[in-house]
Amino acid sequence: MKQKMKQKLVLIEWVDSAQPLPGWRFLNDLPSLAVVHCKSVGWLVGASKAVRMLAPNLGDVVAQGDAQASGFIRIPVASIIRQVALREVE
Repeated sequence: MKQKMKQKLVLIEWVDSAQPLPGWRFLNDLPSLAVVHCKSVGWLVGASKAVRMLAPNLGDVVAQGDAQASGFIRIPVASIIRQVALREVE
């Protein structure tokens, strides 16, 4: 029997800083100023005014007790460009 999940499946598009570059560089040879555009999909397992938390992996979803989750990601609300509710297909 399939259990109805309380958490909503969502796609969040957000921006992040680029990974720091190692080593020394001359100031006349700076890296790009562009931000990194990210897309994350998962179940919305936590939300506050400042953060949305997704879990992309769920386990024990048909068990009588609580489901389990792994791979949590916390995304600052200030970084979110768009959030879309997704629909699970049977």
